[in-house]
Amino acid sequence: MTPGIVGGGRPRAAPVAYRQRVRLMGIDGCRGGWLIATATASASRVERWPEVTVTVTGIEVVARLRDRLAVGAGASAGTSSNETGSSATGSADADDGSWLAAIDMPIGLLDVPTPGGRECDRAARRLLGPRRSSVFSPPIRPALAATSYADAKVRNGGMTVQTWNIVARIGELDTLLATAPSLAMHESHPELAFMRLANGRALAPKRTAVGRSERTALLAEHLPGAAAHLHGPSPRGAAPDDVCDALVLCLTAGRIAAGSAQRVPQGPIPTDARHLPMLVWW
Repeated sequence: MTPGIVGGGRPRAAPVAYRQRVRLMGIDGCRGGWLIATATASASRVERWPEVTVTVTGIEVVARLRDRLAVGAGASAGTSSNETGSSATGSADADDGSWLAAIDMPIGLLDVPTPGGRECDRAARRLLGPRRSSVFSPPIRPALAATSYADAKVRNGGMTVQTWNIVARIGELDTLLATAPSLAMHESHPELAFMRLANGRALAPKRTAVGRSERTALLAEHLPGAAAHLHGPSPRGAAPDDVCDALVLCLTAGRIAAGSAQRVPQGPIPTDARHLPMLVWW
């Protein structure tokens, strides 16, 4: 496949209704807040199935998603459906270009603890095999109101320190989607995206030298413009593995736009109490 081209084969999602191009975002939580990789996707249609050319345009750390997405009271940056959120008609920037984001953060949340978490979490672990530990069970929504780790463990029926460390990020996204539910935002998982690039092979852990090298090579091969962000210092507040994750999520966003993304679970879409989809895309 030509680098930067996503699409082809039978699509798993309805493609974006393009004007001429759509902006893509790959979003990952990081120490400084949120790492956002941006890309452009230009579309061409061949018979029924579209192809999308994805090219990275930048990467930055922002403290709050709301500021970057230009969401105000009563405003939204896109329109979405429970299936894909991919009919984006608004803008994340000052002009009127469409945008679509893939984010490594839970969107739909349970209200009561369930062994193994959501159905999409359990399915993603089965697919990842040796990398299954990279999929954690998100906190239930009532636990987002916890004021301490001890409080969160009680509300959630137990919680790891790693999960507690991102509860504030999950809560920020949950609040954002409550106030702007039409945002074209899709929960995604970088490890599934990398495994797809590697033809189904699980990579070495991302914080190891081998894992870093594998991910860098795959991104350089498949994502035009990525190489400039893979060498040298990472943006302040982000680690090198955050950069790799945000970049590969741009490709996932491109696949969602093209209608060639995959998701778990397949079949009917599970939704939470706020009608948010509980899906993982790659």
